[in-house]
Amino acid sequence: MKLFKKALSVLALLFVVFAMTGCTQILGKLLNKGAEELEEQKNNTPDPESPSITSEDEGYSFMVHYGAPYTLTIKAEVGDSGVLSYQWYSSSTDKRENATAFEGTTDAEKIAAKTRILATVAPTAPAKDGEVTYYWCKVTNTNLKTGKTKDNWSERYAVTVSNIERVHGYIESNTTWNSLYTYYIDGWLTVDKSLVIPAGTVVKCGKDADIVTTGTGTIAVGGTKDYPVYFTSYLDESVGIKIPEFIGSSTKAAKGDWKGIRIDGAQGSTFAYTTFRYSNEYALKLNKKANVANCVFVSNKSDDSYSAALMIDADAKDSTVINNVFYNNDWPLTCSKNYTVDTSNSFHDPADVTVKNKYQAIVLKGGSYIESARTVDWMVTELPYFFVDSWFTVTNGTLNIGDATHNVIVKFTADAEINEEQKGKITLGVGSILTSWKDDAHGGDIEANGQPVAPDWGDWGGIRLYDGDWDNAINKDTNRVLYNDKSKYE
Repeated sequence: MKLFKKALSVLALLFVVFAMTGCTQILGKLLNKGAEELEEQKNNTPDPESPSITSEDEGYSFMVHYGAPYTLTIKAEVGDSGVLSYQWYSSSTDKRENATAFEGTTDAEKIAAKTRILATVAPTAPAKDGEVTYYWCKVTNTNLKTGKTKDNWSERYAVTVSNIERVHGYIESNTTWNSLYTYYIDGWLTVDKSLVIPAGTVVKCGKDADIVTTGTGTIAVGGTKDYPVYFTSYLDESVGIKIPEFIGSSTKAAKGDWKGIRIDGAQGSTFAYTTFRYSNEYALKLNKKANVANCVFVSNKSDDSYSAALMIDADAKDSTVINNVFYNNDWPLTCSKNYTVDTSNSFHDPADVTVKNKYQAIVLKGGSYIESARTVDWMVTELPYFFVDSWFTVTNGTLNIGDATHNVIVKFTADAEINEEQKGKITLGVGSILTSWKDDAHGGDIEANGQPVAPDWGDWGGIRLYDGDWDNAINKDTNRVLYNDKSKYE
């Protein structure tokens, strides 16, 4: 009986083993069939679409300031149900194969069926201003069911890192510049509103560039002793940031590189602690009342005696011009005859008194009358005045040519004369001299030609008092009034 039971147990065990073996084979066949079906389904599934990429920026080339973050933004989308992922790359060369993964701040946000992808560029000061970094974004579309992927690259972004602000055209709203930047005037700039230029700002002007105020326009330059403002040539590498396209140029900054600044707009422009250099014709021309204080005019070109580093028109005769320095210019200063040049201005290099101006004289031009009981003082003694007009009339005011402590020299061109009307008054200091422009013995060679021309009596007209009186004490003073036309009263 026991033997029979053991036999039954063995038979049962063999049956179970046989059954399990059969099921495993069947299960294996089923699994293999499912895998084959999945592989077939995968193979029959279309590849993911290539992401469509567009830029949300205006173009693909930018200039950014160092220290000022800038965000590059693209938009990617696909028509299938894939999931988008991205990676930004950057390179110092315009070759994508050299690009490395960008480790800066990146982000993405879902907008409807589209994904906006952003990269924030926060450049630091480059080794050389104007360096370019190139950026690309790779967008990947992944089918989560199949694991298949499809990549696409954005257009290349070229980001120039520079703290140069390129300016031209019109300023039609109140504007304040930033001293961190070097401003490059490429062409012309018309200021029709308020332009404020803070201490330490450098303004470089391109070839023949000019700055003009019009309408209600004013310029307020707020330089300080420690942080002056510069208006200079685009080739001047001694201050500010070098203009990239001129680095390495064999041409150096020189007189005449840019045109100058002309104040035609509203009254009230101010220039404090400002250095003007390398201009042509004039560095600063005042046609409206302005204030110019503690400025330096150096190495400016003038075509003739009718232009100068600083020009003050008759309409600007109420301007305040004090404590300025003029040296190494052609002509330093031209002003109307009815303007008083303050004696605080100097006409030599403070570091070397022998460095003066090519034509060392203050040119008197325009402003042919003194009216409204106005007093005009010609009191500068460091250099002579050069009277280039034919006449000047003191109608209702006073003209003081020197005094007891100011020995002034005034040189006159041919036929020039000063007239005193009934209500006018002319005074001549005891040590002051009125003479011919040819007289190099008094006031030096203002033509700077090294070829003295002998002065002669009759080189200029003289002083005419009220009612046609040429026969007066001033005209007859042969110690103080030289080479005038004696025939007018003899």
